[in-house]
Amino acid sequence: MFSSQSRLIRGVPVLMYHGLLHSGEPARGEQASKYWIGEASFRAQLRLIGRQGRRVARLRDFWSASSRGVDGCASVVITFDDGRRSDYEVAFPALQANAIGADFFVNTSEVGRDGYLTWAQITEMQRAGCSFNSHSHDHVALVGLPRDALRNQLERSKRELEDRLGEAVRFLAVPYGFVDRRVTAMAREVGYQAVCTSRYWPSQPGHSPINRIAVHADTTLDQLAALLRGEWLGFMTRAARAGLGYLPKRILLRWQPERLGVRVHGAGK
Repeated sequence: MFSSQSRLIRGVPVLMYHGLLHSGEPARGEQASKYWIGEASFRAQLRLIGRQGRRVARLRDFWSASSRGVDGCASVVITFDDGRRSDYEVAFPALQANAIGADFFVNTSEVGRDGYLTWAQITEMQRAGCSFNSHSHDHVALVGLPRDALRNQLERSKRELEDRLGEAVRFLAVPYGFVDRRVTAMAREVGYQAVCTSRYWPSQPGHSPINRIAVHADTTLDQLAALLRGEWLGFMTRAARAGLGYLPKRILLRWQPERLGVRVHGAGK
């Protein structure tokens, strides 16, 4: 457990989830990764957020808040990547039970495929107060893409979501967390307000990229509570670990992306 005397970091924690497992469902294959957590753990984390008296806000509300009013506007933001079927089957009922919403980033090429959200489910969730934004069209690494391919990934996803849902798509979450100036510049060029990534640090309204804190299968309630409070030690430990691995991952991304489990443009599905 982190010390309650740790120095606190100002800002709002933007939590990032991926897949959720039904209660009692064994983790197999991809679901055995550190990014899939159980339904019971997720519900316990929502209860923790409630016990701390934290207000869950949509990303768009947090983004547009003044820096002086950020603490009152959004105590925490909850996001999901990848548009998995478990977003509807597991996360959505849990969120509804707690009368809160969340932000979901989907790859438009995956919508309707086995294991992923359908447009009907997305529409139902949107009507119930959830928000949907882009995770690009295909789930491929955006860094290093040729300009036209990069534009297509960002523009096509944005256009399809807006056409289907009738709302502006303001935010892009980059697949795998890899982002550079070319990606952020293209995102602004095609109309996104901000890019979301996976840096372990609290976020500030109006700042891009938007930092997000990944919640893993082994994240304990004590650890999550410390991160929600903004305790310095918890963030520094995670940030240092991520920083040490960043350069090796970028090298592998260029030469051996398969070792990272990363799909690149033109490699097929």
